Amino acid sequence: MIRGTTPTFTLDVEGIDLTDKKIVVTLEQDETELDIQNPRCAESERGCTITFDLSQEQTLMFRSGRASIQVRWINEEGSAGATDVATFSVGKVLKEGEVNYE
Repeated sequence: MIRGTTPTFTLDVEGIDLTDKKIVVTLEQDETELDIQNPRCAESERGCTITFDLSQEQTLMFRSGRASIQVRWINEEGSAGATDVATFSVGKVLKEGEVNYE
């Protein structure tokens, strides 16, 4: 992910069907934490593919470097689960702030 862009994240969660569960994806870096509630979830051959988009404002919350990401879920009965924490790279941008189309 590069700061100040609008990326689409695609996460494959293998071995688990998440189609009827509440899903929360958390992105974290130092004191910055961003929760994505109920991202798109599609059943796949290996489990579930989760996709979500971030805004310029959201990506600018993070600094250049490494950040962490984790998927958590819960079903109606209260059974909860989570993936292992993974890391991803946050790239820098030369001009700070959002770019507007005008």
